[in-house]
Formats: sequence, C-alpha cells, structure tokens
Amino acid sequence: MLIAEYDYDVDIAVQREEERGIALKEGIAQGEAKGFSLGIAQGEANGISKGAYQKALETARLMKQSHCKLDFIMQMTGLSAEEVENLSE
Repeated sequence: MLIAEYDYDVDIAVQREEERGIALKEGIAQGEAKGFSLGIAQGEANGISKGAYQKALETARLMKQSHCKLDFIMQMTGLSAEEVENLSE
C-alpha cells in the first residue's frame, strides 16, 4: 500500500507530546523569570540592609570619637553595646 494509514490515536499522542514539550518550555521560562525577579529583589533588600548597618556603624564611630555616652549612641544607631564597644576610634 502506498498511502500510509492514518492512525488517530498515534496522531493524538504525537500532538500531546508536542504540546507537553511546549508547555514545559513555557513553564521553565516563567519559572526562570520569576526566580530572577525574586533574586534581584532579595539582592536589593540585602544591599539596602547592609548599607544601613554600615551607616549605623559609621555614625556610632563618629559619635564615639565625639565622646557621646554609650546609651545615647545605642539609642541613635540601634546598635548593641557590644557592637559600639568593638568599634575602633
């Protein structure tokens, strides 16, 4: 026979497999985009937090050099007594 017989079940199976592959690629792309966005947001938050902490340390160091009282430095910077005491003048 020269003409191949059409097999509906095989055709449906092939289509489903193709659609599954497309859906998988789309899902991976969406997951990567979401993960990238979350990573950027977390990185920015960490950077801001670290920057604020470094600024508090810098302020405490200057206050300590100006002979401010420990309690006042702690109140103004939010640092612990140990953090302030460990600062070099």
